[in-house]
Amino acid sequence: MNKIEKVTADVQVAEQLKQWIVDQHLEAGDRLPTEAELCNEFGVARHTLREGIKRLSQLGIVESKTGSGTYIRESSYDKVEEYLVFLKDRKEISKQEIYDVRAALESIAAAAAAHNATDADIRQMEKILNRMKRSVEQDDYEKFVDCNVEFHNTVVSLSRNRLLIGITQAIQNLIRYSMSASQADFQKRIQASYQEHCQILQAIQAHDEGAARDHMLQHILESAKNKK
Repeated sequence: MNKIEKVTADVQVAEQLKQWIVDQHLEAGDRLPTEAELCNEFGVARHTLREGIKRLSQLGIVESKTGSGTYIRESSYDKVEEYLVFLKDRKEISKQEIYDVRAALESIAAAAAAHNATDADIRQMEKILNRMKRSVEQDDYEKFVDCNVEFHNTVVSLSRNRLLIGITQAIQNLIRYSMSASQADFQKRIQASYQEHCQILQAIQAHDEGAARDHMLQHILESAKNKK
């Protein structure tokens, strides 16, 4: 027989509050009712309610403002990011694992970007690659990484997939960590990496979803080979 776990009152209140927020169709910036009103709504003591709200705050669902009240927060993956960075620091996530996840996510994003990109989007990406080209010519690794991250973030944003964008935002620190390299590695890959970015952009510009996906996948896999 499976052991039945005891659920504390604050956990129950937190779950009820989450469902209530959904049922009331509350949006970011909306203020929750007063503590007295919520205590009456859920039939709990003020201390229990506060503990339930605290749990929602820890999850990033609400935020309390002194003297003003408790409000629904903008959607955020901050808590996920904090935990993933913690796992990376504990050596529980390797660079290869980060690249594997990036390859899966960003190849999907590139195909979607090829479908969705407008002329204005293409011009924005061309500007990024122009800055990347200058960083190559100037042998500036830091600027190259900045352009690299900006390019990939732009591709992901063009997927128009909110979950994909959110997950990518949550692993930003991991992505920068995966891109770290020695000066020798940088010299070895910089020209090839720039050309690979150009190929990705050309496929997106041509609205060739298959080519965009394949070029992005190949680019990330090639990058991974040089970071082992």
